[in-house]
Amino acid sequence: MRLAGAANAARACALLAALPVAACSGWQLPFPSQPAAAAPPSEPKVQAAGLRTPAAVRANPNRLIGADRAEVSGLLGQPGFVRRDRTAQMWRYIADSCVLDLYMYPIAADSPDATARVRHYDVRSRNPGSITSQACVAALLARVPSAS
Repeated sequence: MRLAGAANAARACALLAALPVAACSGWQLPFPSQPAAAAPPSEPKVQAAGLRTPAAVRANPNRLIGADRAEVSGLLGQPGFVRRDRTAQMWRYIADSCVLDLYMYPIAADSPDATARVRHYDVRSRNPGSITSQACVAALLARVPSAS
């Protein structure tokens, strides 16, 4: 009997010694109640150019997401400032009341710079108080003759 207990103890020690190795390998036990792993973030959906008319962007600044450089220039004109960091670019537009920063990145890591698209934007007020994204984009669109 004592021999069987020692054998079980040896097996338990071997199993416990193997757990850290299994944890490092990414191996997981399939537990039905375990929540599914979150999917990796997907690329932003590129919206159709027709959805980026001045009126549509004025109503919903989120429509700038996915726009390429030509679309942004067509809507807002040339930026007042451009910062380039490897393949990323930040375009800054300045109105009397606010500042809009557009952050552009290539859709794929190996894409040339020409396919950079807006992935994120920030809006901040130049005056005391706050400003909405909608109001800032409307102010910037009002400065561009073709965007009216």
